Amino acid sequence: MTGSRYRRSERCSKQRRRLLPVFLSKYHAAKELQLIRKNNLGSFYNFINKKLKSNIFINNIRSPSGDLITNSKDQASIFNNYFASVFTNDNGATPSINPRVDTQNTFIDSVKFTPDSVFNALKHLKPTTSSGPDGIPNIC
Repeated sequence: MTGSRYRRSERCSKQRRRLLPVFLSKYHAAKELQLIRKNNLGSFYNFINKKLKSNIFINNIRSPSGDLITNSKDQASIFNNYFASVFTNDNGATPSINPRVDTQNTFIDSVKFTPDSVFNALKHLKPTTSSGPDGIPNIC
């Protein structure tokens, strides 16, 4: 490469290094503006969750017995057991909670659910949300 071509290449590289952050910033600003204009709460949460998502690789660890652990689930179990042993201090006492209503005089006479009312309520659930404590998915 001749001297003039080398200098021109260097100038272009410097210019790219200077402009790349500007273009990336404009790109991200445009994507965020597009998200705002979309006015969709689900899209907003997807965007935020992608930003918070971490793809950090955990190197192999040693178990308390000294074995090398490579399986992710086994590593998670070892970390869980360790943190549970360090941060759990259970004295076995259950706290007493005062009732918020008068339990002697407050009651529900009857509750009536028709199959149609249950179906309509289920139909309006978003299928993309997680299931509740009953484990039933939001699919109707």
